[in-house]
Amino acid sequence: MTNTILNLQTASGHEILAAEGKKYLHPGGRIATDKLLQWANLQSGETLLELLMESGNMRSLLFTFAQNLNFSETQLEEILSQPLTEVLNSSELQQELSSLDTNLLKKTLPTAGGVLAKELPPFYNWLKNELGVKRVPDSPEHTTTWVIGFLHNQESLTHLVELHRPVPSPALEASIPRLVGMFEGVEDAQVRQEWQKAITALCLVLVVAAREQDRTAVRV
Repeated sequence: MTNTILNLQTASGHEILAAEGKKYLHPGGRIATDKLLQWANLQSGETLLELLMESGNMRSLLFTFAQNLNFSETQLEEILSQPLTEVLNSSELQQELSSLDTNLLKKTLPTAGGVLAKELPPFYNWLKNELGVKRVPDSPEHTTTWVIGFLHNQESLTHLVELHRPVPSPALEASIPRLVGMFEGVEDAQVRQEWQKAITALCLVLVVAAREQDRTAVRV
């Protein structure tokens, strides 16, 4: 928590504060500050607010990926900076995908379908109302159908990427920990972990694609 500090800092001071926030914020952590509205009217604009949000989301995202996949945070940062085609063809991603227990996933599709049917509608509302995502599915059936198709080799990762192209990368990255967390209520630990691993692996591909798209847009 801070009081009055923000409007006493220069833009370079804001960057230092954001870096410190990244060190100490836990996944899902928040910073409460007074005088933010007064400070936001200064010449530096929303620099610190944007940096803090980006830092918090990035920490939570890396934590989610590292918790469910066999990658360290350092490896993940490197993967997220690579082109999509390179990641899709990498032995690391192929190893993660091949390690999924597809038989268990297929067998427990009804369990996953029940989770998605219950959790996706409020998740979609959150995407629309809180994160400002404009194109949101009108029912959980779209996601469930795609997941079923993927497990039966009828849907590709590239199709998944194309479906999510319109989603801004900040919203995409902020939503992934919550999406993976949908399965926390599954009582069977093996089923829960396998589904979280599968969803996390798919989301990793989406983030790689979104970041590549952002880099291309900056160059243009």
